[in-house]
Amino acid sequence: MEGAHYQKAIQAASKVRNSINPNVKVRYAYYASDNPLETGSTLASGGLGTSGVRPTYVITRKILEQILN
Repeated sequence: MEGAHYQKAIQAASKVRNSINPNVKVRYAYYASDNPLETGSTLASGGLGTSGVRPTYVITRKILEQILN
């Protein structure tokens, strides 16, 4: 989905245009929260509530661990 555009921009900046130092480890995570949790549901059927909090927290934690270790 829309995450592919961000991935391509990061890849182009790091590999194609060499605008990021080659010694820098480029990592990114993409969490798509727009997938209905129940079969037959649509995004218009209600809010996502706190279902995206845990995955976002885990992604953030892993990135920080890699930076700080």
